[in-house]
Amino acid sequence: MAGGPLSLRLRLTAAALVWVVAGLAVAGALLVFLFQRHIESRFDNQLQDHMHELVAAARLGPKGRLTLSWRPADPRFNRPHSGWDW
Repeated sequence: MAGGPLSLRLRLTAAALVWVVAGLAVAGALLVFLFQRHIESRFDNQLQDHMHELVAAARLGPKGRLTLSWRPADPRFNRPHSGWDW
């Protein structure tokens, strides 16, 4: 009986391999999803903080133009063409 075409050892090894590969795939997908959600949440919070800072600094100038009463803390706002100088 030992060493038959589909011995018990071969079937158990194949089943274990399938479960390990499936578990690793699910764990990998879950890690990617959680990491992406974390990064997006941090970016959204950072943008919201910048928005609150800009709103707090915004004042109407003498001709009705919007001006900032102080420079934002993030130096990226002061660098031309940085994408943050809006």
